[in-house]
Amino acid sequence: MARTISIVGSTPLLTVFIAVLLLGESPTTLTYLGTFSIVSGVIFLANEQRAITKKENTGRPIWSYFIFGVGSLLAFSIATALRKIAIHMLPSLSLGLTVSGLGALLVIIFWYPFLSPSDRLKFNHQSFWYFIVSGGLAALGHLALFAA
Repeated sequence: MARTISIVGSTPLLTVFIAVLLLGESPTTLTYLGTFSIVSGVIFLANEQRAITKKENTGRPIWSYFIFGVGSLLAFSIATALRKIAIHMLPSLSLGLTVSGLGALLVIIFWYPFLSPSDRLKFNHQSFWYFIVSGGLAALGHLALFAA
């Protein structure tokens, strides 16, 4: 994860550009400055963490980390813009979050067979509740974000 966090940390910046292009939004200079500051901070912290931790040799080519990082960046940025578009079409936040959750579940079900056994989800009683609470907090965060 340390190899790709700098790329994924650029999500707010790309999301702002997508919002300008697709949604016609007009961010202020302060929005651009704040977004750039957040992205710079993530890149700085990721590089600091990378210098502290030992590099692990997983046998994967270095370009694969870049490809997955860019894929994650695009997916997060486009998903945010699509949620914003969808909320104007379907003004029910709870229904929108439910549909998004079902979409996420379908992707996980589709992706699961392609994962190596060591990367597959392993639940126990305690971790299950952490995931439930995490999902609830993510839903609350999205409700607050799109209600703003």
